[in-house]
Amino acid sequence: MLSEWIESFLRHIAAEKSYSENTVMAYRNDLMQFAAFLDGDQTTLTQNQIQTYIDELYERHYASSTIARKVA
Repeated sequence: MLSEWIESFLRHIAAEKSYSENTVMAYRNDLMQFAAFLDGDQTTLTQNQIQTYIDELYERHYASSTIARKVA
């Protein structure tokens, strides 16, 4: 289910928002990484899950600007 939501969002930003292919691919990479972190089909998302993901990104030494993009 989560992958379907991601694909729907990517189609939307490509078709309706006319985002470039590079931008769509960047969103795809970020969202698929987050989906892998969640490890399964999610129908709800908690603030704790998001904070844990952000904490993991910092632990992996991602730059603050990269983390901001991934969260946005």
